[in-house]
Amino acid sequence: MPNKAVIGSPVDVEILVTNSGDLGGTYEATLYIDNVVEEKKEVTLDGNSSQKVSFTVNKTLAKFYSVNVGGQVGAFTMTLGRIIIDAAHGGEPNQISNFVGRLQIMGYEVYKKTDIIKSGDLDGSLILMIIFLLDTEQPYSPSELTGIDKFVRDGGGLLVIGENVWNEQHLSYINQITENYGIRYNFDHLCDPTNYTGYAGPNETTPIFTQGNFTHPILKGVKEIRCSYSNSLFTSGSAQPIVWGDEDSYTTGANSSNRLQKPGTNPPFIALSHVGKGRVVCVGSATPFSNFAIEDGDNLQLGLNLISFAASTLPKMP
Repeated sequence: MPNKAVIGSPVDVEILVTNSGDLGGTYEATLYIDNVVEEKKEVTLDGNSSQKVSFTVNKTLAKFYSVNVGGQVGAFTMTLGRIIIDAAHGGEPNQISNFVGRLQIMGYEVYKKTDIIKSGDLDGSLILMIIFLLDTEQPYSPSELTGIDKFVRDGGGLLVIGENVWNEQHLSYINQITENYGIRYNFDHLCDPTNYTGYAGPNETTPIFTQGNFTHPILKGVKEIRCSYSNSLFTSGSAQPIVWGDEDSYTTGANSSNRLQKPGTNPPFIALSHVGKGRVVCVGSATPFSNFAIEDGDNLQLGLNLISFAASTLPKMP
């Protein structure tokens, strides 16, 4: 019996029944899950013989389960799957710890990876989450890029969450990954002069997003995303924007008076791409999922939808 299993995967419980007497007989093995009868099986044994008895359990709720068969006890935990957060290249997931805690309560296993991504590290995981808060200082090696790409094409989810990286070289480290899937993080600030959060005082670089493809499952139950300091995204090929700035949104470069994308261009904030069997989702800022903003607007619902979509538990849209 495994200690953990992902919902949708059966759990096999096996015990050894022994008849230590000289006469044959029949024994009823009763499987209890959380002190409730799950299944019964009759076993007929010759004298002084033993036989293995197996039960297959399917549970749909992510939680801890106790097991008891004839006084032999054990336990297993059903989970929604494993999420790995890459913390080896500059991102610090502690700033989104409240969001991570919510995922763990729901039944996801969340691991923070602090060393480089090696062959096999992502096997069995649902999602690789890359968070670059302020600056991603460590580039990805060719072997890491190959491993990430294989993970996605084999059916894994890649969720890339930014935080207005203001170092062009560091931004290129992220684009090493995302440009393979038709999404690029632009070296800019995404601004809105009329619809902003005020997280940093009256500031156009703290936009509220209300425009997007609201028929997509990523935006189910989402009407308003409250943000701060975001890069815009560029999409090509089959990649598609899902959330974008409204009609008066624009982007600026290092010189705030230099408007790179003028009002009316609707700069993308969230984009996605279907790659092989997997999914890639990129978000221009980590602010909606940060500890101080996760409960604002529909930020939490957006985060949960992104996880479900990247994990392929929401339907694929054409």
